[in-house]
Parts: sequence; C-alpha cells; structure tokens
Amino acid sequence: MRRLFTLFPELLLIDCTHKTNRYDHQLCSIMVMDAFGSVQFVQHTVIETNSDWHMRKTMDHFKEAKSVMSKC
Repeated sequence: MRRLFTLFPELLLIDCTHKTNRYDHQLCSIMVMDAFGSVQFVQHTVIETNSDWHMRKTMDHFKEAKSVMSKC
C-alpha cells in the first residue's frame, strides 16, 4: 500500500470518522489517488480526538513508516 504513495505522492486524502462507536475514538484513514482517480488506503489509525496533536502524530507515524518501507 505504501508503494502506491511513492508512485502517486501528489494527492494525499485524509478522512476521520466522528462519533461512530461507543468509545468516541475516531478512525483516521489516509488514502492516495492515482492519475485515473482511483483511491487506495495506505494507513488506518485509531485516534482519541481530531486535534492538531493527534493529527501531527498520525502524519509523523505515516512519514516514519514510509521511510522504513523505502529502505526495504
């Protein structure tokens, strides 16, 4: 999945659910879109709230995992 991000890094889509479970945690999904408009998920993260700090940590984790995958 992360290979798709290296192929199509131009557009990164982020979508977070809101109040869809009894614990009030959010599912944050990161997706890439290719030149044909097809969307693929590249990461799913469960976060407590949609705050700047949580989103920053989600993106930091994505960047860290991306750099590890590019070394393989």
